[in-house]
Amino acid sequence: MAIVLPNEGLPTLLEFWTGKTVNTFSNWNLVLFKNNYTPIQTTVYADLILATFGGYSPVVVDKSMWTTPTMVGNKATTTYTLNPTLWTVTSGSETIYGAALVTPSSPRIMCVERWVTPVPVAIGGLLGYLPRLTFTTDPSP
Repeated sequence: MAIVLPNEGLPTLLEFWTGKTVNTFSNWNLVLFKNNYTPIQTTVYADLILATFGGYSPVVVDKSMWTTPTMVGNKATTTYTLNPTLWTVTSGSETIYGAALVTPSSPRIMCVERWVTPVPVAIGGLLGYLPRLTFTTDPSP
């Protein structure tokens, strides 16, 4: 499924892209959500129910760790580091439906992705996710 840029994060992204907040732009948090929810443009942080399995906590996404974007055709892609972020499930079991990048204080969603296939997690399991952003000029990515 495509990544959604909800309305609540657009002003922050626009300030960043125009350089208005380039020196104060904070790192984001990577969060996982466990509710069976399909994000749309009007999605807000409160719409997501965050994962609660033992071993899970939001991950600070250091903006300096994004790879240099690569251009293939009409698509530019960047990946957060070269290895997936990993969580080891130490207690509980639940199904994870997707991930979001959110601002750390007064959380606002910068982008959110519902996974095509939800991932059930259980004690002793390992969940990995590699954040990747692709921008395209093609109206049908």
